[in-house]
Order: sequence, then structure tokens, then C-alpha cells
Amino acid sequence: MADKRNVKYHMVKAGDEIDIGDYRVTLEILGPNEIAPDEVESDLGKNNNSVVIKMEFGKVSFIFTGDAELSEENFLVDTYGNALKSTVYKVGHHGSISSTSSNFLRMVKPEVAVISVGKNNTYGHPSPDVIDSLEDYEVDIYRTDRDGDIMIETNGSAYSIITGDEIFSSAEAVNVSEGDTNDAKKKL
Repeated sequence: MADKRNVKYHMVKAGDEIDIGDYRVTLEILGPNEIAPDEVESDLGKNNNSVVIKMEFGKVSFIFTGDAELSEENFLVDTYGNALKSTVYKVGHHGSISSTSSNFLRMVKPEVAVISVGKNNTYGHPSPDVIDSLEDYEVDIYRTDRDGDIMIETNGSAYSIITGDEIFSSAEAVNVSEGDTNDAKKKL
């Protein structure tokens, strides 16, 4: 479609890095892994062709996995290991049971998980098993079906999560004189 409309684009591949200029933000393309030609048209092939991005800004990092499924997560774990560690994990495939394996979570070690999912969707997303796994790893979970729009702001050392009228902030962003900073999160 981009070709038909004469839109410039750049095809990214695993290993590409994009520097966002003066903002000290880097994007590293972690996937997709190469898919066999006979899988490209299958749902699995389409999902595992999702672009996987790790975004870093100072000490705060995000990993976006699109609809990547377990086989792509296994590739990522085998290829990148502990380098997958990220502050925020945009949960894969809307929280489907076909992603967010325990092995993957063990490497990502997220503080926060964001699940983009429609309210009362016919797929039953997110899977209760995925929610249980995230809770087992003591990850704070935000879901668009319950929280509405979710926005995360960061200065590179701390972050704030804004959902509706509420703001949650990492402890580093809270002024020590405002109160106890022993909590990992503060409701402002």
C-alpha cells in the first residue's frame, strides 16, 4: 500500500538500531526472526513477523512485541537473553495464551505490563494464565479494557503512568519531602 501511495518507508530487520536524535532515545529492532516462506501467509507466520522493538531512554526501557508468539519469544530469549530486561513490557498478542511465556518474562523482568485489549472481546483476551504469570512475577498490570487509554511519561530516570484521572509514578519521581518513598509506586 505504501508503494501505491508513494509513501517513503524503511524496512527494518533484527539488529537494526535507530537513534532518535537529540532525545537520547534508541530503538533496537530485535525481531522478527526469519519465517519460512510457507509460514508467511499463516496466522502464526503473520504474528511472528511482528516487529519487536526495545526502546531505551536513560534508565527506563520498553519492549514492544506486537503479536509475536511463543516461538518468536523463544528466539528472542535464545538470541538476547538478559538484554531483554525492560522496565515496561507491552504484552504480546493482546495477552493471548500464545505469548508471554514464563521463560520470556524471566528475561524481561518488567516492572509494568500494558495489555492492549478490547472490552468484552470474543477471544477472551487477556488469558487468565497470562495474568497469573504476570502476577507471579509481581508485575504491575495496566489494561486498556479496564483502564482506558494508558500513557507512560519518562524523563529517563523515572516514569509516570497516566490512566484516566490517575497518575502513578516510580518512586524516584516523587520528591522525598512529600512522604515515604519505600513504596515502589506512589499515587499522586
